[in-house]
Amino acid sequence: MKIFSFLNKYAEETVCATTFLLFVILSNLQVITRYVLPAEYSLVWTEEIARYLFVWCMYIGISWCIKDDSHLKVDMIKMVISPATLRILEIIISIIIVLFSIVMVGYGYKIFMKQVTMGQTLAASGLPMWIVYLSFPVSALLVVIRSVQRIFKLSRQGV
Repeated sequence: MKIFSFLNKYAEETVCATTFLLFVILSNLQVITRYVLPAEYSLVWTEEIARYLFVWCMYIGISWCIKDDSHLKVDMIKMVISPATLRILEIIISIIIVLFSIVMVGYGYKIFMKQVTMGQTLAASGLPMWIVYLSFPVSALLVVIRSVQRIFKLSRQGV
């Protein structure tokens, strides 16, 4: 139960912090090996891995923003409608996000499975390409989970 509680609170933060830290380390390592060391010591795979770590970080960051309610919004709407109407509007928006994300989970999974069956690999590192494509359905699934949590939270506030 403690693990679930930790994941519920810090899953996105942990993944984003880890992938971003690795992105920064690998990017700096690439610069150092490219410009400081002789050409034969250059690590070409670091740029590729860093790019895809950044992709993972950005996709997982979507659900983090939903969880923390930190996406960009039009604040003018809050000034012209009542708090009860605003809650209803936010619930409707969250339902639309859930429906869209469910579709994206399906399409993301299809693309992921296509990559698994094709066996395509990344050019420089040789890692399987499906690792990159897995980020999309995982992110969309997290968006569904966080949006459903948001709907329940908004519903409990009363209308």
